Amino acid sequence: MSRQLRNIDHLAFMGLLAAIYFFAGKIGLAHAFLHPSASAVWPPTGIAFAALLLWGYRLWPGVLLGAFLLNLTIAGNVATSAGIAVGNTAEALLGAWLVNRFANGVKAFDHAGSIFRFVVGAALLSTAVSASMGVSSLCLAGFAPWDHFLPIWLTWWLGDMTSSLVLTPLIIVWSAKPVPPLKPQQIWEALGILFLALVVAQIVFGEWSYSDNKYRLSFLCSPPILLAAYRLGRHGAVTAVFLVSAAAIWGTLRGFGPFASGQPNESLVFLQAFMGTTAITAIVLAAVTAERRESEQALRESSGRLQAIVDTAVDGIITIDEQGLVTSFNPGAQGIFGYDSAEVIGRNVKQLMPEPYHREHDSYLARYSRTGERKIIGIGREVQGLRKNGAIFPLELAVSETQLGDRRIFTGMVRDITARVEALNHLAAEHAVTRALAESRTLAEASVKILQTICETLDWEFGALWTKYPDAGVLRCVASWHPPAKAFPEFAAIC
Repeated sequence: MSRQLRNIDHLAFMGLLAAIYFFAGKIGLAHAFLHPSASAVWPPTGIAFAALLLWGYRLWPGVLLGAFLLNLTIAGNVATSAGIAVGNTAEALLGAWLVNRFANGVKAFDHAGSIFRFVVGAALLSTAVSASMGVSSLCLAGFAPWDHFLPIWLTWWLGDMTSSLVLTPLIIVWSAKPVPPLKPQQIWEALGILFLALVVAQIVFGEWSYSDNKYRLSFLCSPPILLAAYRLGRHGAVTAVFLVSAAAIWGTLRGFGPFASGQPNESLVFLQAFMGTTAITAIVLAAVTAERRESEQALRESSGRLQAIVDTAVDGIITIDEQGLVTSFNPGAQGIFGYDSAEVIGRNVKQLMPEPYHREHDSYLARYSRTGERKIIGIGREVQGLRKNGAIFPLELAVSETQLGDRRIFTGMVRDITARVEALNHLAAEHAVTRALAESRTLAEASVKILQTICETLDWEFGALWTKYPDAGVLRCVASWHPPAKAFPEFAAIC
């Protein structure tokens, strides 16, 4: 039952498309001046493209039926009507297939590259099929002379092409892309821009226009259309193009505007060429502007995520420029070195280094920039850092290099390893004491070895072993050690 309902809905949709195609064709043929079957204003092409792109190829019978019935009502016979209808249907199917295959289908107007592919596939190539088949049918049946083939073909093709550039984007953008939520201020801005476009169209193509054709003011239509594309995006661009196009056709047919002349068909041909070019410019600008805004939004989000990671990292993260000046100093680095970021940013990073790193840092950067010789960049190593309070401590440092256009930045990851180094030193001292005890025959013999081992392991310059005598209640020095090259007479007097 549900399948039968779907079939009924499908047939109803095809019937609706055929009816829309028929009545839109009647509007177009009301402006057929060169030949009853060829008009420079042809809305059905844009409608057919949009329908097949939005709802699938299966609607092609609706295009065929609408085109056939339409052409039965004008000059020609069943054969020419069938030939023209087949050409119109082939145009819609071929254009939709080319757009789906090469221009991202209903997303064709999202990117500049796909818009140009839409123009080539749908607006230029597939429309030539309909014009060629339709005019050939008329000439072969004797309803049009062969010497009029080219003018009729050009009128037919240009009407179809402009329809695909004006109506197809309008229908697809408003049908397939939801309008983003707008604030009241944005709604008023949109209405103001579209009203401006209509006012300018009235000035150029309406009764307000100059009657002297030496004033070619068609270019005045471009600024409000481009403004709509820039400020209102794709929806604004396609709407402004449609409104200006409708006003321009209306005014030109009444003898107003820069394209009005004594020959209505010629006037419409030149007008449609202008509107097609304007439509391409507007939708490309809207796509490029939308892409830029989307890229900026993605960049802001990415930057925000990265900043959150940097701010919450336990390790210190420091970036410097090619002169060694600090450009960022995260909270982890502030905790390690004891400086606030304001005390470091803009200053040379060597203030965080003890000697000899402090003295050598600038020359190392200059040598690296000149020769590419690396000592730390790209190579993790253990070095020493200098805290704000003057304390020197061990740290792990890894430096990476990033090229940003014509400049380089260096990012350093630092980790305070004081606790780890102290733990390793104490462990080494414990092992050394155990070994000294194992190698000595008496405690007295082991005392000096233990002192020497502890001092050398922990980098002490003097060590003494004291013992408590319970009976006397005093401490006495029983052994001491210091490097042979150094003397400590003040300790020697008591040890």
